[in-house]
Amino acid sequence: MVFSLTCFGDPSGHCPCHACTNYSGCDPRGIGRHNLSRIGRRIDAKPLAVAPCNKVCNLRWTPNKRIMNRKHAFPAGGQSGGLMLAPVSPFNPCHFFADLKRRLEAAQGRRMSHAEIGEIIGQPRSTAHFWFSTYRHPHLLAVMAALERLSASQRQAFIECYCRVCPSLEAPQFAPVRTELEELLSLTNGLTVIAGGCGATRSFVLSAFGHSWCRCQKKHRLPSGIDLYHPLDFVPVLGVYYVDGALPKWRIVELVLSLCPRLLTSPSPVLLCNGLWGSVPSIRGDLLRAAIRKHVILTMETVPSGTDWVGGMASPVHVVKLAGLQGAQEQFGLTIRRLSPAPSDDPI
Repeated sequence: MVFSLTCFGDPSGHCPCHACTNYSGCDPRGIGRHNLSRIGRRIDAKPLAVAPCNKVCNLRWTPNKRIMNRKHAFPAGGQSGGLMLAPVSPFNPCHFFADLKRRLEAAQGRRMSHAEIGEIIGQPRSTAHFWFSTYRHPHLLAVMAALERLSASQRQAFIECYCRVCPSLEAPQFAPVRTELEELLSLTNGLTVIAGGCGATRSFVLSAFGHSWCRCQKKHRLPSGIDLYHPLDFVPVLGVYYVDGALPKWRIVELVLSLCPRLLTSPSPVLLCNGLWGSVPSIRGDLLRAAIRKHVILTMETVPSGTDWVGGMASPVHVVKLAGLQGAQEQFGLTIRRLSPAPSDDPI
């Protein structure tokens, strides 16, 4: 039986003891605030419906018929007195999220807090803790019940249709030069330029640097940066601001200039910049100066000839040249050159 707490008093005023707002005060049944909250979550996963009042001495408990008439498919609607009727599921929905958290930790190589999980799913820490530890997720059971009716290949095709690619240096495209790329990723300062190819491919490589850098950190640390490529095909990198490149140029410049002071002074040791060198030339000097104390990774279509454009920077400057590209998901070639402080045309 599901109940709603309704106070039958004068509705023109405000409850002096706040019984109708925070479930405390004159409750003739002696059920305190915490018990009310627990009952509400246990029965309907929502706060009890309470009406505002002026008099709190006449509280009445009435059945919530709207909730009582709701059909619950799991498990109440599927079993009764030892009999079961589809749909039923042998799994606890909390186990799905607990298993997912363990797999994420295995992929990251370390324990992950609920705050980190919240950053991934775009929810506050308290919500992530509730979803991954307490909430039973009836909608998830409904999705799983529907997916069970598909074949294995159909289920996999469905998942692949709605999951974006998460680039990383572990992808087979980077196998020939993975060691060199990991060495670049470990730099504490300097400038790394990703040039050549198309915009989607440069974004793929830059995102691979960002995701791989997050995974190789022993502690939870995020890069910073701005990306003008909308993340429709790739999983966005946490800590990076994404600007719609289809906006008018004046609006893009305005947004980038408003974000730059915050990013250039952030404690993050890695700064990712996609499309800024060509779209906002006024910040080139700021990016070169930031490379003295940060590792700045940026993209450009073509690298200027010579080394004058880096202004004689003492920090290491590397160029990752992309070649033979037909698309971000196909095999492509990479060559890495070091421009300064010791210029060399030989790949490292």
